[in-house]
Amino acid sequence: MKKHSFILKRVLFLVVAISFFGMLWAQTKTINGIVKDAAGEPIIGASVLVKGTTIGTITNFDGAYNLAVPQTAKTLVISYVGMETQEITISGSVLNATLKDDSKGLDELVVVGYGVVKKRDLTGSVSSIKSSEIMKNSSSNAMQAMQAKVPGLDIKQNDGQAGSGLSMTLRGNRSISASNSPLVLVDGVEYGSTIDINNSDIESMDILKDASSTAIYGTKGANGVIIITTKRGKAGKTTVNLNSYLSSNMPTNIPQVMYGAKEVQFLRDKNNYKLDAVAGTWGTAQTTVEQVLTGTPNGADFTEMDVYNAGDYTNWLDIILQDGLTQNYEASVSGGNDKTNFNASLGVMYEQGLMKNDELDRYNGKITIDHRISNQFKVGANMLYTYRNHDSRNSSVFGQAMKMTTITRPYNSDGSILATPNARYAAHCNPLLDEIDGAFEHNIETTRFFGNTYIEINPIKALTFKSMFALDRSNKRDGTYQDFESVARYQSPTTSYISLIQNNSTKFTWDNTLNYNTKFGESDLTALLGHSMTQSVSENMQTVGDAGKEHYFSSSFYDISKIGTPKSTSGYVQHSMLSYFGRLNYSYAGKYLLSASVRADGFSALAPGKKW
Repeated sequence: MKKHSFILKRVLFLVVAISFFGMLWAQTKTINGIVKDAAGEPIIGASVLVKGTTIGTITNFDGAYNLAVPQTAKTLVISYVGMETQEITISGSVLNATLKDDSKGLDELVVVGYGVVKKRDLTGSVSSIKSSEIMKNSSSNAMQAMQAKVPGLDIKQNDGQAGSGLSMTLRGNRSISASNSPLVLVDGVEYGSTIDINNSDIESMDILKDASSTAIYGTKGANGVIIITTKRGKAGKTTVNLNSYLSSNMPTNIPQVMYGAKEVQFLRDKNNYKLDAVAGTWGTAQTTVEQVLTGTPNGADFTEMDVYNAGDYTNWLDIILQDGLTQNYEASVSGGNDKTNFNASLGVMYEQGLMKNDELDRYNGKITIDHRISNQFKVGANMLYTYRNHDSRNSSVFGQAMKMTTITRPYNSDGSILATPNARYAAHCNPLLDEIDGAFEHNIETTRFFGNTYIEINPIKALTFKSMFALDRSNKRDGTYQDFESVARYQSPTTSYISLIQNNSTKFTWDNTLNYNTKFGESDLTALLGHSMTQSVSENMQTVGDAGKEHYFSSSFYDISKIGTPKSTSGYVQHSMLSYFGRLNYSYAGKYLLSASVRADGFSALAPGKKW
């Protein structure tokens, strides 16, 4: 009876289910149609969706679709990439649609070398990231806003330290030994990959990827070009903007090491199965834990057996690593009138790295002014000042923590750091030695002024001459002190170490460009002629050496007189480059495009007769 009752219940369930879905089907209706473009050609893969639901389909090779929709459905949404989305009221069983080109997107201006061009007139591969996307980035380097948004661009952070630099490649590597990083420009001037600019100060990032778009920069653009355009003031009411965020970084993919009981078992196995050199056989004696854990770390008030019995093993990576925290605060004021526009901003950022006591403070200020003297003359200036202070950690601490045994404790019962907590190998010093006040210090202080001024002349409507002069000045002081009882110096050479490095660099850039744009009939012609001069001067001085087996906590790296036999080096490098370039863009009827570029570079560092 129970068996028949079970079968009867199953049959009743199927009947109810079929009836339910039958009712649902009865409450739907079928709609079909064809989707075409303005020229009457069918659109393959257009999306057809019931508004406000996930019910939808795509068109086939004939541009046709067939869709079952609820009786209550009122509107269809039909869309396709590069075309305007269209909404159609459901009024029958056959609904055809004609989609128009999205001219708004095609008329969008994209920054290219020494100018801008409409997206519809591009002949090269260019990607663009706008301000709204950049503002979502919560990194100390605005370049990471492009991560996973630009096809072909690979961005990797070098390490987990605060303010760590980035490695970037665009469409792969082109050289085995030379740099593969793309050229990075800010407002038309070469900057570098570490962008110390507030995210809210950036208008757009345009990435030039292929030979056609990068040719105007010659060999400098061989690895691709990233053009960053900052915001400028606009005529109208004065506006105040505030932007702030708090973000956290966590260590990931941390190597797993033998921990606690697993390490104890490994030691037992290692002892049990040692080869007997005399008998030529493997030993099989079952060594006890008490026989294996007999060691006592040098200077410790505990034994390995104490740690085993208490079960308080040491996770060294957990001790030295932390979740990094970044605080960022930005404020800007912009406005102007028909003559003068301005934009001024301030930014403050505090970042903690993934290792304890790794901290970066950054302060920057930026001001942009544009003034139109008359219909023919316009002048302006753009200035950015940045101050960075970075307390860095010794990278060898992480490797030292990876070597350490977990059957130990980092501290004695009185709270003092145990210098050599490994009872089996005294060469493994405690990774926490650098946390003793004054035992280790690595401080990098950097200031940078990056600015340009320009004059723009329009003698006639179609012709624009622009002359820009830019100055990039940076000063860097890099000081390191390692006590003879720090992690890096504990075993060898067991002497204190002092290093003081100072770098100063100055770069001048003078660009002159002449742009001509005209239209005749269905033709659109843009011509560019340009001339650029750059000069860079770099000076560096370095003093390093051992300071003996003494503590110099109070003097740190500033007192180089403590060095027994100092080694001092200095350098001076000056390079100059002179460039001439031109470009011609021609468009006919908005369908046929031609772009041609030419550039010649002369570099002072090349051999005589080979400078161009």
